[in-house]
Amino acid sequence: MAKPKQSGTSVWQGFENDTGWTSNGLVFLMGLINVNYGFAGLDGAVHLAEDCSNAASAIPLALASAVGIGFTTTLVFIVAALYCVKDVKAVVNSPTKIPLYEIWFQATQSKTAATVFVILIAVLWLFTLIGVQQTASRLTWAFARDGGLIGSGRLQKIDKTLKLPVWAMGRNSKLLSKPDVFHLGRAGWIPNLVTVAWACFELGIYNLPVELPVEAGNMNYTAAVLGAIALFITLNWFFHGKFHYSGPRLDFLHHIVQEGFSSERD
Repeated sequence: MAKPKQSGTSVWQGFENDTGWTSNGLVFLMGLINVNYGFAGLDGAVHLAEDCSNAASAIPLALASAVGIGFTTTLVFIVAALYCVKDVKAVVNSPTKIPLYEIWFQATQSKTAATVFVILIAVLWLFTLIGVQQTASRLTWAFARDGGLIGSGRLQKIDKTLKLPVWAMGRNSKLLSKPDVFHLGRAGWIPNLVTVAWACFELGIYNLPVELPVEAGNMNYTAAVLGAIALFITLNWFFHGKFHYSGPRLDFLHHIVQEGFSSERD
């Protein structure tokens, strides 16, 4: 790594606010979205719970592992990056529009090394798309199976040859496992309450513009995206869901499970 490095005081006590917002506390809370990337796949295991033969133990273990691994790797990377970054403004205003490239360049003083590191991360992103497609398609298929989506009749179909929910646009394993239930007993309300409270908090904070004054180039369009999603959910419910959706259809899943086992025996 190139020298000189940032001092410990700068890394652990320094705070720069060039956003235009006057409240450092608010800027700190808005900045938490960067940390969230270290836990982006946390909910993936929950969406695949029905495909686990031992969901009661496997899902909590997967969630705890994701938090532990995400926290450790994110903390190590962030601390190393802060010690190596020499010019924060250059990172923010990088001509490549890829701040991570500028971080690597300042750390190594080598365009070749920075390019290689960014390519490696891009390759990792491609592999993570497999998990994203699997989780998203599984979620879409499960909701369609329960009659909750417009076009559920087609989306819930599983190709007999590929054994995949092709119409749900993704991958899915064979549904041969018996669903299980996991719970925390009387303590369950605590994580549920924290989850709902945190979701409401994020919904407000992460929709704020990250820079003032607001222009087309620095506008936070999250509100527009969430608005479109909310509109679709509303229309889907009033024109389809309220007439066809009545909750998870576990009997449908059991039928597939039994059918799968019967096919295997044959």
